[in-house]
Amino acid sequence: MESIVFGFRSILASSVVAAGLLASLPAPAQAAPECDIDWVCVWTGTNYTGTKYRYQGVGYWQNFPGEVTVRSIYNNYNDRDAAVANGINGGGAKYCIDSDSGNGNILSKSLYIAYTNSNC
Repeated sequence: MESIVFGFRSILASSVVAAGLLASLPAPAQAAPECDIDWVCVWTGTNYTGTKYRYQGVGYWQNFPGEVTVRSIYNNYNDRDAAVANGINGGGAKYCIDSDSGNGNILSKSLYIAYTNSNC
């Protein structure tokens, strides 16, 4: 009986140590948000949540519909940079988004998709 209790304690101690090691591992990298290739996707919530809109028009400022303020963007173009602006028609502060990257915490009212990927 003594060896069974000791064995149980060993298993319990090993489990506690293993759990502690797992807890100290870094979190896995967050996967890219769902956005089709050659589209720029924007969301009304932070971290790619809320209502999603998709854009492809190149070379002009595009205002988001109505009173929508975009809080997240992912540029899934392979060869085009994008910019977002705080105001409509590109007004206010601007933020550049490289191709194949995003930002999960922005405030934006309009979007510009460039013809090239050397703008950021």
